This record gives sequence, C-alpha cells and structure tokens, in this order.
Amino acid sequence: MTRQMTSRYPLLLLLLLVAGAFAQAQPSKLGTAEWQEFRIVARQVDSLQTMFKDMQEKEPALRTNPMLMQARLQDQMQNIAAIFQAVPAKAQAAMKDVLPVSEYNAADLFVLKLAAVATGNIQLAIDASERLITLVAARDSVRQIRRELCQMYASQGKLEKAAQHATDDVLVGAYPLEVSQLTQALAVAYAEAGQPAKAIPYALRSITSFRDFKKDDSAPLDSAGRRDAASGMDYFFVTQTAGLLSALSIAYTEANDTVAFARFSKQARESLKDDALWAQATEAAKAAIKEHEESTKSWNKPAASWPEHLWAGGDALTLDGLKGKVVLVDFFATWCRPCIMAFPHLRGWQEKYSAEGLVVVGLTNYQGRYEGKTLGPDDEFKKLRDEFIPKHKVSWAVGVEKNGRTAFEKYGVNGIPHVALIDRKGILRYVKVGAADYDKTEKMIQKLLAEKAE
Repeated sequence: MTRQMTSRYPLLLLLLLVAGAFAQAQPSKLGTAEWQEFRIVARQVDSLQTMFKDMQEKEPALRTNPMLMQARLQDQMQNIAAIFQAVPAKAQAAMKDVLPVSEYNAADLFVLKLAAVATGNIQLAIDASERLITLVAARDSVRQIRRELCQMYASQGKLEKAAQHATDDVLVGAYPLEVSQLTQALAVAYAEAGQPAKAIPYALRSITSFRDFKKDDSAPLDSAGRRDAASGMDYFFVTQTAGLLSALSIAYTEANDTVAFARFSKQARESLKDDALWAQATEAAKAAIKEHEESTKSWNKPAASWPEHLWAGGDALTLDGLKGKVVLVDFFATWCRPCIMAFPHLRGWQEKYSAEGLVVVGLTNYQGRYEGKTLGPDDEFKKLRDEFIPKHKVSWAVGVEKNGRTAFEKYGVNGIPHVALIDRKGILRYVKVGAADYDKTEKMIQKLLAEKAE
C-alpha cells in the first residue's frame, strides 16, 4: 500500500518536500475556503513524508523494502490511505478560479503547483514551475524544480524541453533513485516518440543510477542469495525497467533495427551487474510487449459499433451517424475519480475542435450504485442525468448501455478512463488508458482532424 501510494503521486511528494521551505512573504491570493482545505491535506501528506523519512533514517532497511515499511505502519494504513486519496478531490475543489501565475508569490505558486499536479493539470504546473525558477534563489531548490520540469515536459511529449532539464548540473546531488526514475521517464518518452537512439543514454543512466542506489540496499537475501523482487526495491526495478525495455523493443522493431536493441540490452545488463534481476526485468518486458500487441490488434481497423444505450445530456448517437466526424469515445464510471479529473480536458477539446469536426461521446454502464448508495437502473440513470452531469459540467452526450457492458468488451476496456479516437472513416486509430498524456491525445486529435474523409 505504501509503495502504491508513493508511486501514484511521485512528483506531488517531491513538491511537498520542497514547498515547506518557503515562508509566505506577502499575503496569499489563494485564500478561499477550498484552498485552505487543500493546504490542510497537503500539510498532512508533508507530515507523512517527514514520518517516512525519520523511520528510514532510524531503520535503513525501510528505504528499499516497502513491504517492511507497510508492516511497520500496519495500524495506520487506513488513515494514511484516506489522506492520500483526499489530495486530488480537495485540489479539484480549490482550483475553480485560478489567476495567471504571474499574480502569485513563491509560496502560493508551490501550493498551486501541488494542486495542478494532483488534478492532472500538468500545463499549469509547468507554468508555475517556470515562474518559480525566476523567484527562487537557492541553487538546490532551482535544481529540484528543474528536475520536476523534466518529468512534466516528458509526460507531455515535449522532449527537447525535458532534456534541457536533465543535464548533469541539474542531476548533481539528486538521490540516485530519483535520477533513475527521471531518466527512465525521459527514455520511455523518446522511445514512444519513435526516437529510440535518443532514449539510449537516458536508459543506461537510469539503470546505472539504480545500481548505485542498490549499493546501499539492506534488504535481506533469500536462500539462493538473491533479493525477493516482490518484497524490496527489486520489484520497483523490475516494473520500471520492464516498461523501459518494452518501449525500446517496440520502437526498434518498428524501425526494423533489432540489432541496435540487442546491443543496448547487452550493455545495460553488463552495467547492472545483476543477472538474476535483469532476467526478471526482461521476462516482465516480454509480458508487457505481448499485452501491447494484444491491445493494439484493433487499431487501424473499423471501430466497433456500440449497442443500444439510454442517452443523457444530448441526442442518441451511433457510430454510423457520426461518419465524417472525428469521434472521441470516453469510457468512464461515475465513481471513477481519474475519469472525473479528465473531464476538463475533454470539455476543452470539445470547445476547441468541435467546429473542425470533433465529437465527444461518453459511454458507461449501470454500476448498481451512486456515491456509495445501492440503486436500481432507473434511479441510477436519474442521478447521472440530474446530478452527475451538471455537477461535473459534462457538455457532451452520455450513453448508458441498457444491458450489460458489451461496448466496453468490444473496445477492450480493462481500465478507466479509456479514450478511443475514431477517424472520419470510422477507423479506430488511437487508444489511451488513464488520466495522463493529454498532450499526446490532443496531438492525435489534431492529426485526425487534418485528415479528410474520402
């Protein structure tokens, strides 16, 4: 649980560690009740981070063994989980009215940036960070902000900007595990952008940084003299490196250059100096590649029509009736917080591109509940129509499947939010799962809108 929570908001947690160092030099312009509530939960997370750090200093094994940390915190896990889960909800409520970043002082900018990261508004977090660099004097703080900018730019696909903040003078003094995460993120971003050669230096830096971190690993060895990947930071390395290897393998395969990938693999394995751990990572990468192949089988093929739905917020829509349009299908559920976090992006795209031919469609199914209460289909639909849609400013038509979840199955939806982009000819061209990478999705929207239907 501890590992899952800290990996879910890694950038948020880094920001919290830095934000506490800045006193309020002038009156805050984030003074609403909602911002006060967000500050409270942010301070609670900051206190948790301080507690984690103190525990790790007293018991070094906790640094590399999240399962051991969870065991130490067993009696507090419910409260800890509640604090972490409150962060995005409180941030969403606070960010109703935001001024230009030039209007805020440094202390306010840190709070604003925390809320922006927690709600997935990465562009606002970037703007706040760029402004902070001009206001902060301490060199170490500037370096930390630049490392955060590297992660954020990489997540948006702005790779050259990200690379400007991943230089040696920025990485100096950073904890090896942070360097490993940062360079891994940049390497994956370059690979996914079809530039695997640019990814290689960052991929190797990620692996060697993890190796350096492992020098202090005090997790116990098993009977074979190896660390259990499920109980220590080896698990982190396996999952992180599997994503890295799978992204590079796919990119080099598409570039028809498997020799270059084999050369990188050999160099990376030798750099890690842990054959058993490397074997686990490569096996996990093979599974990730197979999953990718399965998920993309339906791409570049006619999109599946969806069965009969009951519609709210707009007229009934069918795929055949939308031919000639670029269609964004958003699969969601009313209980899904990441889905709700994505709505402002969907709304923005609808306002920006509808005149060019973009149509946003929301699809869901009956859950048997709404806000924790058990409901029948009729009452659940009324709640969706009369409460959920107005509350979250859903400005597009939403369809609720009348029987079952056939539409979800046809589109291979295993996690939400799940966005599918269909071109003007009715061909499925792109799928994105999760509340992230909005910049990549928007670029694909722009590409499909530029294409003309025959």
